[in-house]
Amino acid sequence: MKYRVLFGPVFTEDGVAVYKQVPPQKVYFGKVEGENRGPNPMDPPIVREDPLYWLRDDKRKNHRVVAHLNRENAYFECEFKPFEKLQDST
Repeated sequence: MKYRVLFGPVFTEDGVAVYKQVPPQKVYFGKVEGENRGPNPMDPPIVREDPLYWLRDDKRKNHRVVAHLNRENAYFECEFKPFEKLQDST
């Protein structure tokens, strides 16, 4: 089965999503109660929605995240195979 990666869910060739899309997570930049954000964090903090927050897995334990990243890596290798000689020459 060949995958086509778009920013968000991974789709098969017939357009079926491999997993259910996760809603964006609110991410705070700046001063957050109970967290050490450095000596001079922004106050008030800025809030942004991050649609790819579900990919954050610092311990590499979430099998869904690891599988998604492996599929993206395989897609990249396939798409950039023609450029290997260029990469070796630089």
